[in-house]
Amino acid sequence: MSTQPPAPASQSPYPLEGGCVCGQVRYSLARPFIVIHACHCHWCQRQSGSSYVLNGWIENSNVTLLSPTGPIKCSIPTPSGDVSDLYRCPKCFTVTWRIDQDANGLDVTVIRVGTIDKSQLVRQPDAHIYVKEKAPWVTIGEGQKQYEESYPNREEVWSKEGLERWLARRSC
Repeated sequence: MSTQPPAPASQSPYPLEGGCVCGQVRYSLARPFIVIHACHCHWCQRQSGSSYVLNGWIENSNVTLLSPTGPIKCSIPTPSGDVSDLYRCPKCFTVTWRIDQDANGLDVTVIRVGTIDKSQLVRQPDAHIYVKEKAPWVTIGEGQKQYEESYPNREEVWSKEGLERWLARRSC
């Protein structure tokens, strides 16, 4: 696997493409993520089959389905009792994204960063969350923000651009 450094700002890698393991579901991202979380909670560990999951939040308008076949919605319960809608390939069942709602009822797409073809071009996570549940052998890089559960407020973690994009969704 190549370990190329991220492209310089003048050579943006966007749009980036991604998809499922079998290639039946393909998508494109027009812009960088608003925020990226590395979630270490037991629920994410269980439903991803990994020690943590990388979730990139992006406006629905910046995600384009490229394939004629779209993912199927699979609603699963969460520890809070809410339901999370995961979107899986109907053939290989790879989770490509989920749809979340903010406090105002506006949808946002949460992409599984590992489904991006050139995921090494995506920046590192903005925060590691639910680290109280992380596997003891997982090491988080020095200087990376980490929180026992979620972080107390967006301003502490999100970039200025990310905050502006999040708020701009309300005026659409």
